Amino acid sequence: MRVTLRNPKQGVSDKEIAALEARLGARLPEDYKAFLGIHNGSVPETNVFKVNAVRDSGVNQFIPFKDLLRQRALVADAPAGKTLPIAWAEGGNLVCLDLRNGDAILFWDHEDPEHPTLLARGFDRFVELLHPFDVLSMKLKPGRVRRP
Repeated sequence: MRVTLRNPKQGVSDKEIAALEARLGARLPEDYKAFLGIHNGSVPETNVFKVNAVRDSGVNQFIPFKDLLRQRALVADAPAGKTLPIAWAEGGNLVCLDLRNGDAILFWDHEDPEHPTLLARGFDRFVELLHPFDVLSMKLKPGRVRRP
């Protein structure tokens, strides 16, 4: 893991996960279940990950287990309704687990809800995409910065 996680909630038991899987009618990936047992609801340090060749985002917080179904209900009518939101991303967006293809991690953009973007195959691989954000790494194009 490249970023530090802090403020985890109480870990989730196997029994609680089994009950969620029964409600979802889908199995959760083993790596995500292990994460819930240790890092449930964790807040990562300020981070960045690539959504595509021209866009970055960051994870604000991994959604606590107790809030997963409520968050899923918010996107139930969109293609993301076949997903389980697992993290709140920058700008009101979500990182989701595809319930039809359990290892696919998707980026759900609230401004383009019909077209989620594949981020990684596997939860552990997604977490490895998170890099600490360094403001000094920002590259500004000439003419894009104006003085007041």
